[in-house]
Amino acid sequence: MDMENVTEHTVTLKVRSDVDPAELLDIMIGMVRENIIEMVEQQCIECWVPAGEISVESKNEGGK
Repeated sequence: MDMENVTEHTVTLKVRSDVDPAELLDIMIGMVRENIIEMVEQQCIECWVPAGEISVESKNEGGK
């Protein structure tokens, strides 16, 4: 894939849970990354989701 000539997309997903952020990151890298690549490539379009650019940011919105 010619990485210089592809469109980069940023997808934001909110997860509300008391799960440990490191565990959630592992889940996102393992499950979501592979599913996105597989589903896009089913359309005969190459897809690359760099695991190193997947992150989890936590913030407490409950006012505790």
